[in-house]
Amino acid sequence: HGRVSNILPLLATQTPCLKELNIGIKIENATSVQLLRALQACPLLEIFKVAGESMSLVDPAVFAHLALVARLSEFELGAEIGHLLLEPIFDHLATAYLHVNPSAAKLLFPRMKATEAMSLHISEPSDILTWVAEMPRLVTLELQCMRSMPLNRHVLAGLQNMNLQRFKINAAAGAAIDGSEIQADQ
Repeated sequence: HGRVSNILPLLATQTPCLKELNIGIKIENATSVQLLRALQACPLLEIFKVAGESMSLVDPAVFAHLALVARLSEFELGAEIGHLLLEPIFDHLATAYLHVNPSAAKLLFPRMKATEAMSLHISEPSDILTWVAEMPRLVTLELQCMRSMPLNRHVLAGLQNMNLQRFKINAAAGAAIDGSEIQADQ
């Protein structure tokens, strides 16, 4: 796993034209306050992605700020989103890469009226896809199944009245998707 020295103070003072911030490795000695200051100094930010050990930098104050960034159109969070972090950030996103649990999906997806493309990591089939159907502009959906699960009519029912143009489904290493119950005439 890589590490980089703390570059966030530099971002806060030297990068006002930054349009994309993608943090995929641990930033040594960084704090969520430093991340917030860096984001506040980037008014042109359109894409924000964070994963791995840097996830701890994304706190409620960072979410609240991102909700105010009108240009933000793409967001990726490399960990499951829970109830406490739901902010209006999602109201205007065109593209989202998310890990959500069913209860967060129920609250979050109906708010995502502008989202056209989503990559969704799911750990259980539940009724998450029913809530995906609440996204009227969604045309591209990619599912990444993190565990083995059945893919049947019940699981897919939420997608039947959508205008999806692209649907992709993958399984994480060691997971399997069983679609044997689905028949072409159903």
